[in-house]
Amino acid sequence: MAVAAAMALVVAGIVALTGGEGDAPEAAEIFAEPISSLGVDPFTASVSPGEEELEGASPALSDLLTPLGELAEALPTLDPEALPPTEEGEVPSIDGSVPGLYGGTNELSVCDPGQLVDFLLDNPGKAAAWAGVLGLRADEIPDYVAGLTDVILKVDTRVTNHGFRDGRANGFQSVLQAGTAVLVDIFGVPVVRCQCGNPLLPPRPVAEPEVRGTVWVGFDVTAVVVVSPVDEVVEFVLDDVVSRRPLYRLPGSDATEATFEPTVIEPVGPTTTAPATSTTTTAPAAPSVLEGRVTSGGNLELNVIEVLENRLTFRMPDGPGPVTGEGVVNRLIRQAQGRCTFESPQQVTFTGTWDGLDPGTVTGTMSFHVPLESIVVVEGDCGEFVDRPPEEGAVTASYSAGTLTGSLSTPTFGEIRFEATG
Repeated sequence: MAVAAAMALVVAGIVALTGGEGDAPEAAEIFAEPISSLGVDPFTASVSPGEEELEGASPALSDLLTPLGELAEALPTLDPEALPPTEEGEVPSIDGSVPGLYGGTNELSVCDPGQLVDFLLDNPGKAAAWAGVLGLRADEIPDYVAGLTDVILKVDTRVTNHGFRDGRANGFQSVLQAGTAVLVDIFGVPVVRCQCGNPLLPPRPVAEPEVRGTVWVGFDVTAVVVVSPVDEVVEFVLDDVVSRRPLYRLPGSDATEATFEPTVIEPVGPTTTAPATSTTTTAPAAPSVLEGRVTSGGNLELNVIEVLENRLTFRMPDGPGPVTGEGVVNRLIRQAQGRCTFESPQQVTFTGTWDGLDPGTVTGTMSFHVPLESIVVVEGDCGEFVDRPPEEGAVTASYSAGTLTGSLSTPTFGEIRFEATG
């Protein structure tokens, strides 16, 4: 899991699209809350699964949930370009029923509602304060919690959080990190943060906020979202954290009852996080193999007489997941002094991840290396070649309708561009 950096910074003003407790901007602070943090004034201890609960789970799931925070890297993230357009300073909202908005599993619950209820009922003062936030009486807590569904956030999400201090609930604005386990209600909205038991409400508008707390790598206040309630969710379509397949779950049902076939609604394809204002969208399965070439080689093109071979192959998943690639770019090169001519076959490798969207983004690392044994002297005396380490660079590529286009920059070769289609 990426190591979060503790820092406090002033960021550009943002205003939530939904107020929840009022429309006028009031609070000046937003607290960044990483996955594993107990947060500000927690109501309870964590009710997320521990090591004992994970015994017997599949190795893949145990790897994801130990600690739970590793989900931040395992889950696909939301591409900010996929969000609906907003005015400057606004936060985009997404319907709570959108397929793929949340992650989940049918192997175990990522939040223990029974443990939450037991703790609150054993602490009447906290129970009354907790219930009051959500408009309940304390004796209504068991029935209310029984109707909630445990899920995992797939995108950094704005909420009004509530801690317990001085005998009462205290509201504050916060951003919950993607990968956080929450309980959502029948309307698809997060209402409990499982790491601390805190009740949640929609965020309040904030003008020129000051972000405090532990800010994680990749935190971007402009890429957060607000989850908007719908009339009623009849069946959640979750992104299974192990298989990446759509996982169907009835509201309030046990996690182990979730299935890969729907009970109420029509089946959907690979899940994507769609804007609230649009209808449900699913990215079509990507071609499994894309073939392409380096289109611009930067300094690789210096002293090149002829390109003998130029091919790249990328292997795409059928939804969000890993992308691999390899290829060869073989050039016939004449040394600057004209003393010799030789073939220099660059071996190309790529490892990365597709966000599953179309249009979407593939990120990763591409490496270029010429093994000494692959160099072929065609003419002249080239002297002794030096075995150089691979040149590599970070890649951000655009994927759309079966075409992958990207670039990278390396210290020696400069900017390199490539394209592949399926």
